[in-house]
Amino acid sequence: MTAAPTALTPVNEAVTLQDIINFAAAGKASVAEVSRGLTTPINVQRFRSVLGRIDMVVAATRPNNTGKGRQQFAAQQNRLKGKLFEKLVGMILEACQVFSIYGNIQTLTNEIDWLVYLAPLRILIPALGAWGTHFICECKMSSKALDGNWITRSYTLTQTHGTEVAVLFTAKEVGNKGAGSRPLRAIQDLSILSNPAYILRINLAELIRCVESGDSPLIMLSEKYMELKHVDHGLAF
Repeated sequence: MTAAPTALTPVNEAVTLQDIINFAAAGKASVAEVSRGLTTPINVQRFRSVLGRIDMVVAATRPNNTGKGRQQFAAQQNRLKGKLFEKLVGMILEACQVFSIYGNIQTLTNEIDWLVYLAPLRILIPALGAWGTHFICECKMSSKALDGNWITRSYTLTQTHGTEVAVLFTAKEVGNKGAGSRPLRAIQDLSILSNPAYILRINLAELIRCVESGDSPLIMLSEKYMELKHVDHGLAF
């Protein structure tokens, strides 16, 4: 009889199905341990390289001898920033072995930045076990921290594409006071509808901390979901 494992250590940067079964059967796995076991280490140097490219695009100014007007240059700059940000998010998602990811999905009415399907092993992470078969990710590399229109769009996408979960990746964190609190309240309200949507917010600083620390993105996603799922709706969000 094979001895129960004492730690879920990835082998060759990947954990086998048998490793997971043995460890889960032993009843010793924490969510954090299982999450790390289901995550391939992210290439930090590659991640930093893309971050550097984003910084270069943000800092770029329109050359005087260009034939492009200010608006045209700004539009091109925003498109490039957006694509690089989507690439960063893709690196995070593809590290999770329970995900199969598909980018820039065109539908009859929308384009989805990332459509993420969940493998059966998601049931080993309690939060993800409730997500169904797939969820949607939207990436916003904008000077705004949060926009009510983004929340409305995210909710619409969940309803038209058969999921309760949307992850909204933004370049900035958002304050919870003044005008910034209204989109947050909308997110909270949408989570308690009869046909709810759980819109999880992750900003660039959180992505960087996750990669630099070597933590699993699955832990971050689980925590964000549980925070929204169990928020006290009588208090400010």
